[in-house]
Amino acid sequence: MNSVVLGPIWTPPASSIFRVGKVKQFGAITPGRPGQPREVAPSYLFLAFEDSSSITGCVLHPNGGNPTGA
Repeated sequence: MNSVVLGPIWTPPASSIFRVGKVKQFGAITPGRPGQPREVAPSYLFLAFEDSSSITGCVLHPNGGNPTGA
């Protein structure tokens, strides 16, 4: 089974639940920046297409540059 594990992603709910001062801190620990939904979609599309049919046990991490598995 494959999966997609997200880092901080700017979605309408994410941007509306924070107080004004907290919005600037969203994703601050991310080496790059918080992502956009359009940057996550290719991960799901790749796993949905036949091109990934021989891949198993894969975890894709669109997370803005945070190291994983350390």
